[in-house]
Formats: sequence, structure tokens, C-alpha cells
Amino acid sequence: MINVCFIVKYGSRVTSYYLLFVFLYGFGVMLLSFLKMESSKKWYVVLLAVIGIIGMFVLQQSIDPMSINVDRWSAIHNFLDKLLQGEYPYAAKTHLDGYGSPFPVWQVFHLPFYFLGNVGLSIIFVFVLFLLSVWNMNNKACFRVLVFLFMSPAFWYEVAVRSDILTNFLFCCTIMNLLYLRQITLEKNTYFIAIICGLLLSTRISVAVPLAVMFFKSFCSLPWLKKFGFLLTALLVFALTFVPFLFYEQGEMLFFFQYNPFILQTRQGNLIMFILLIPIGIYFSMNWTNYVRCMEYSAYMLGLLVLLTYISTFINNKDWTFQGFYDITYLNMMLPFLVMALQEKLMPGKMYRHTGNNLVKIIKK
Repeated sequence: MINVCFIVKYGSRVTSYYLLFVFLYGFGVMLLSFLKMESSKKWYVVLLAVIGIIGMFVLQQSIDPMSINVDRWSAIHNFLDKLLQGEYPYAAKTHLDGYGSPFPVWQVFHLPFYFLGNVGLSIIFVFVLFLLSVWNMNNKACFRVLVFLFMSPAFWYEVAVRSDILTNFLFCCTIMNLLYLRQITLEKNTYFIAIICGLLLSTRISVAVPLAVMFFKSFCSLPWLKKFGFLLTALLVFALTFVPFLFYEQGEMLFFFQYNPFILQTRQGNLIMFILLIPIGIYFSMNWTNYVRCMEYSAYMLGLLVLLTYISTFINNKDWTFQGFYDITYLNMMLPFLVMALQEKLMPGKMYRHTGNNLVKIIKK
């Protein structure tokens, strides 16, 4: 459905026969469901990954970034440009005359790619990290993940316009995969996970959704002192990432600038919609029993966040169209978690979940 939204929105701009492309895409997906995608030959995975990575690089190099009507890449590039010149970076305008909203950790993460001349290369780098994390779970699942992502118009859109939305959530999902693989749990590694959460929150605030789904139940089982320590550590790490920006005009630009990152990341939606999500999120967090379900519920929560924000935008602006001002690329936050959730039969047979102080082994049906 995410990919159908992309075909409808962008296909309708170039042809009146875009519904035919929707049909062809749906037919292709149906055919794909009959194919065996459980290859145990590792070289298949490597070959497919290499072909895809080359395709991603060629696609980016063939498009002039200044001609793109999406400014997520320049929100990062121009930020770093100002930062390295000693100027206040959040005042940097994009090539479309907007302002950047990513938080400091995510901006600094892109420094190597800035020096390479293309911050959009980060999606290729993070994509490889994501694949490696899945490979360590099951190389068969890795093959299927590649197929699902490469058949996604939304994925190739993100690559083409050098957007960082999908990159951000591929990175978040990769970290979650590694924590799961290493059995790094909140009960035993409370403060380490708090630091990880604080750093991830300093990329984009919506990463709090999958993190909450994964860790809220374990958080509830912690002693009160550890609960307080976890929250304090995560918030302190998050706050410390903004400390360097306090030295610009005594912090006035960071907190009182009309287009500061906090305002830009929270201006859509409203408090009532957010409150409606809380009991649903608690239910999902308390009821996932294996890692595949955790991925699935994380995707659902992100989808609900986007949907409720869309509804709020409609109510406020009386415009319910894909051609309107609401950005459907936010749906791409779901993609990493959805492709993980589709690997249930190929994930390791034994799943683990922390409940209370015990590590409970759950045998998949």
C-alpha cells in the first residue's frame, strides 16, 4: 500500500495511465509470492546486494540534486557547511529556501559523506549495515529483505532524491537488530541502552516509537531507581548533544528561533492525536512475544503516527489529497520494520524476550 501511494502520487504527474502501473505492480507482487525466495546460496545474496548498491550509486549520480524538489539532502549539507564555517548551522537554508530539522547526532553522522561531496551516500552505507545485521540473523532472510526493498518504488524514490527518512529508520532498525542479536537487554544493560536511546533520539524524535515498542515492557519491570536512572541518562545524553549550540548567541537561536529543530519536528499533528496513540503503543509493547512481532508492531505504530498526523493536517487545512502539502514519504519510516516482519518463517527458531527478571525462551510455532 505504501508503494501504491507512491505510484499514484508520482505516476499521476507523468501519465494519465498511472492506474495501469498500479495494476502491473500489484500483479508483479502477486507473482512474486509464488517464487521461492529462500535461497541458501550466499553468493546469491552478495550478487543481488552488489547489483543493487551499484544501481543506487548510479541513480544518485545521474540526477542533479539541485533539480530535486526535495530538500532533505540540502538540509544536512548546508547545515554542515555552516557548522564548518563557524556559523550557527540551524539557520542554514536549504536549496528550496527551507530549514533543516534533523537533530545533531544525525547531522554529524553525515560528516564523512559531506566530505565525499554527497550526503545522500549515507543511505547506501546504512543499507549495507542493515543487510549485515539481517545476515547475522539469517542469510535467507537477508535475501528476501533485498528482494522486498529492491521491488519497492518508495525505496528507489528515497535513493533518487537523497532523502534521509528511510536512512534514519534503517539505521534505527539496524541498532535494534544488533541489540537483539547480542541479547543486550534493558534488565542487564540499563544504562548502556539508555545512552543508545539518547543518541538515537538525537537523530529524529520519531525513532522513539519503535524504541518504545521494543523496551517499554522491560522498562515497566525495572526497579523504580533504575527506571529513574534510565530516563535521566537517556534525557541527559539527548540534551548534551545540543550543548554546543548554546554557545551561539547565548542559546537564543536554538530555543527561540522560529525554525528551530524542535518546532520543525513537532509542528505536524496535535497533542490529542498523540495521546490516542499511547494506549495502542502500550498494548503492542506488552504483547509482542518474538522479535518478528516487535518489528511488525513497530511498523504499525509508525503507520498510525503518520495516519493520525495526516488526519490532523486534513482537519486543519481541509485538504485530503496526495497532491497536497502532506508528505507521504513519512510512510517510508515503516519499510525497514515491515520487511523484517515478513521474514517470520526464516528467522531463527528460538526467540527470546525479557519479562521481569527472567529470560523467557519462546519456541516459534
